[in-house]
Amino acid sequence: MIRSTNLAAGLSDYTPLTITSPLNGDSITIYSLSPAKLGLVNIIDTTSAANTQTYNGFEGSFDARLSKKLTTFGGVTVGRTIARTCDVLDDPNLLRFCDQTAFSIPFQAQYKLSGVYQFPMGFQASGVLASYPGLPLNASPNGPWLGTVNYLVNRTIAPGLTQTQVSVPLVAPGGSSYFKRLTQLDLRVGKSVRFARVNLTGALDAFNALNASTVFNQIQTFGSALGRPTDVVQGRLFRFGMQLQF
Repeated sequence: MIRSTNLAAGLSDYTPLTITSPLNGDSITIYSLSPAKLGLVNIIDTTSAANTQTYNGFEGSFDARLSKKLTTFGGVTVGRTIARTCDVLDDPNLLRFCDQTAFSIPFQAQYKLSGVYQFPMGFQASGVLASYPGLPLNASPNGPWLGTVNYLVNRTIAPGLTQTQVSVPLVAPGGSSYFKRLTQLDLRVGKSVRFARVNLTGALDAFNALNASTVFNQIQTFGSALGRPTDVVQGRLFRFGMQLQF
């Protein structure tokens, strides 16, 4: 994995400070940068042999023709990604929850089922039912931080802090670490008509036919707006199209 390091500062340039978690009252250690190093930047990107991101999973699929008019396809993929990003040389604030192998990161499953049915008079109906696992909460360049709530600590909260603010993950990864699953049904009905050498195909599509309103993103910074949705899946959408081939 790529590691970005500020050569102008090191771990020894930080002083520990203790704050209280606003969620459960636990003590949390954060680190204040030496005033002499504040604002100094000399970033270098290198490849870290210790930082890793590992995916484990399996998948299966099927293809079945149940009759002359009905064909179905489907599959399932189950997997998980675990990151270890503890190879940090310039900021100890990045070490909190840096090793996800120490936590119970769940496997996530993705399902998909589709089918095509041929009706009389050239009509054709098809559909796709898919269920996707929710995106990880608070994905970040040094994470993903799964299931965290960010706490923006400033000098008012932590007297003695040199930086303007420090973002602290309050909750360990695992558990309810993902947004809700997205289950979506897309449907299509079409018909083809041929005139001499011209083939005309019309189709009516219904995307997100179940009108799911799954949340993709929400405010994850501790405060009065915590949990407020900021992005949801697009609502039910109809589309009519025609294709002319000659």
